[in-house]
Amino acid sequence: PFSQQKMMLPWGTALLVAFAGGAGATWATLPERLDQLDIRAMPEGTHPGSRPMKISAFVVALESRKPHVEAFLLESGLMDFAVITPATPKSDVNLAQLRATHKVTNPHLVAGEIACTLSHHHVLSQFINDTTLTHAVVFEDDVITNPDVLERLQGTVGKVSSATSSSSPALVSLIEELATTSYTLGWDGLNLGRCYDYCDVDVDLHQISSTASGGHVSPPLRVVHSCRPLCTHAYMMTREGARRILGTKEYHSAEDVRRQEMSRFGNLRYFSVTPRVFDQARGEQNTSEAAGDSINQKQGGELPECQPMNNPIAVHANIRKICSASLLQQAGFSS
Repeated sequence: PFSQQKMMLPWGTALLVAFAGGAGATWATLPERLDQLDIRAMPEGTHPGSRPMKISAFVVALESRKPHVEAFLLESGLMDFAVITPATPKSDVNLAQLRATHKVTNPHLVAGEIACTLSHHHVLSQFINDTTLTHAVVFEDDVITNPDVLERLQGTVGKVSSATSSSSPALVSLIEELATTSYTLGWDGLNLGRCYDYCDVDVDLHQISSTASGGHVSPPLRVVHSCRPLCTHAYMMTREGARRILGTKEYHSAEDVRRQEMSRFGNLRYFSVTPRVFDQARGEQNTSEAAGDSINQKQGGELPECQPMNNPIAVHANIRKICSASLLQQAGFSS
């Protein structure tokens, strides 16, 4: 049975949050197949803060990556609340036809990038169609938990075992706490595993209380407004964020670049968590027979959270070029 508790938001609105077994939100137990979901339009005028928060996890995966995905879900404690949906293979993308019909307007886009976008859009459509959900956590098939963050969570609530599906209550609680910040901070999307961001111009918005204790000397997790939160292997969306993402029918940029551009021009409130909660299993892919066979087509070495400053002059020039003036002003960036 679920117990319920009211949380007062800063502007005085009461948010009803359901608690299950000590968790901070209701997690939906989804059917095995996404096409079994009830397909209905969201009622007009429904405000996310007017109903209990309900979260589901979605994973887009190629068949060859399902063993890794299942191991990740088991270790993270999300197995009972997640559904694995087939990713769109790049072989299904008719690039010539898309270009002929002007749906692809960037000649540099490749089939793999479009397939990745289609996979994410399919999952976000399924999220929108289930009107009971308020938030979706979306993963790609190369996702892993950031070991530094996991160690920090273990120090906060005790040792975490990877033996059972209920082994990571701290990680589930962290996701729930992050979801509540969509009401207080007003974000549409939250990047949980950013890469190559310009961290020098991060603007702090919120400190995560569930990781602020435990005697750790490392900085606590924070929600930040950042300039270039690339990578889509782990993120959270509200219903409004999903609708905004799905509003574009042309492919001009890779999915992560498009979100950065939408955020820059005020079309999407897309924030980030730092240190990132989730990383990518780059080494595992490169040493397996399935190397290169993943929804994420950018194979190679590690993808750092922050852009390396090997050439500060060039990096700062690009920061001034692509970051919004208001963000740079808030960050105090002047170089």
